[in-house]
Amino acid sequence: MVPRPPRYVARAGLLFAFFLVLHLLGLREHVSVLSGTEPASGLLGVGGLLYVAAWLVAVVAAPIFVLAAGIQALLGALGRAAKR
Repeated sequence: MVPRPPRYVARAGLLFAFFLVLHLLGLREHVSVLSGTEPASGLLGVGGLLYVAAWLVAVVAAPIFVLAAGIQALLGALGRAAKR
């Protein structure tokens, strides 16, 4: 079964919402672990790495889902118009 365009947009929204939650929790401050700065605790270092992963997904994967939804909706509309 092929996913429908609204499902792609919902997935993109969930990915971005997860990133936003981590940002609001303040995990951005703990990304310094990437530059070799030691975090206050090991858990905060993991939180910083989780923030980086969520940022990467929000910046790379979420827009791809939105573009895929638009392309699939456009192709579906063109296919329905061609059948008429």
